[in-house]
Amino acid sequence: MHGTPRWSQIAKSLLRTSSHSEKETREAMNRKWLKRMSDGEDDSYHKRAHVTVLDRPNPTSALVSWKDPTRCNYGYQLWCLSIAKRDGFCSMSGHQIKKGDSVYRPPAFPRPANATAMILSSVIEEASQG
Repeated sequence: MHGTPRWSQIAKSLLRTSSHSEKETREAMNRKWLKRMSDGEDDSYHKRAHVTVLDRPNPTSALVSWKDPTRCNYGYQLWCLSIAKRDGFCSMSGHQIKKGDSVYRPPAFPRPANATAMILSSVIEEASQG
């Protein structure tokens, strides 16, 4: 029982599907993120993440420490000033965010686990002064 064709077929099958499955996996993850965003699941960030403003490198960015025991931990994550693309909640204060509000967001690429989180710009300003 050496080099059976069955194992060879399995190995070839795995190699053949792995290149396709990587793209499919990425697409499935993107669909999952979009669904979670539309369901409002990510709005619960403000209830479980410990978020601290560490520094303000310039007026349109903030260095943030993000600690979420259920999802991710970013010791030094650069967030940039942006406009809210959807309603949500501030990850630091829990205040409501309306589409069009001035917010800070984490980088879009590479996509971090907290990619849909937002912090009101007024909360960042307050935290960096005190």
